[in-house]
Amino acid sequence: MKIGIRDLKARAPQVIREVRETGESVEITYRGTVVARLTPAQDSRGYGDFATAWKHFDDVVREIGKRTKGRKPKVKGSAAWRRDL
Repeated sequence: MKIGIRDLKARAPQVIREVRETGESVEITYRGTVVARLTPAQDSRGYGDFATAWKHFDDVVREIGKRTKGRKPKVKGSAAWRRDL
């Protein structure tokens, strides 16, 4: 979707709501030339909430541990130090 800067100024709340709900970017134009893009802030991998991001981090730590090929991994996991949080 493309929108002129003047239209964006007049309809900013609606445009932002549409970007949030559809997940699609909006190109902002000035005199017909694209000058900026408004994109959703959420990560494309779906780590939108804190718990999901930490779960992914734990998975990455486990995968790193698997790739040490018999050596004892230096990082056992992130969950142990987070228990006190």
